Amino acid sequence: MTWNDPNWSRREILATHDSYYYKLTGGDKTIVLPKDLTWEDEFAWEPVAQVYEYSVEGNLLIQESTKKKGRHITLVGQSNMAWLDRRDMLALIQMRDTAGLKMVLTFEHKTNTALEPLFSHHVMFRHQDTALEYSLVKSWDQYEVDAFYIINAIRLMEVLPNQVTSGV
Repeated sequence: MTWNDPNWSRREILATHDSYYYKLTGGDKTIVLPKDLTWEDEFAWEPVAQVYEYSVEGNLLIQESTKKKGRHITLVGQSNMAWLDRRDMLALIQMRDTAGLKMVLTFEHKTNTALEPLFSHHVMFRHQDTALEYSLVKSWDQYEVDAFYIINAIRLMEVLPNQVTSGV
């Protein structure tokens, strides 16, 4: 079925926008992230590492290997969406500020009977790329209990679940 097919607009709708959720779990916290976040670099991952050079004789030498992990997961929001309340924002900041914290990012689909995980990744914050960008919806609400924040970007990277990390 293609976009110019007259039946294209009659395709079966599998789920509504409100039935999908990103969930970030790490340490003793679980945060349900705004539904309006988009995985910006989902298809930008290059799973093959390649290095090439020329030998002294002029031959092309190529080394390739499949990357184990390291895929970037950048969740971005727009200024009029992807809001998070102050309580969850403080929990997300606390997670970001914990060195070596490994988390699980899950994308779930809520059906009539249960939550079904569509995918799950072991992740850590990408601190060298500014792990978390956010702004207040209303700047004068900064210390209000009911303040809302806009998630501009959450930058994560996929890691092995048993990867050893240590502080420097």
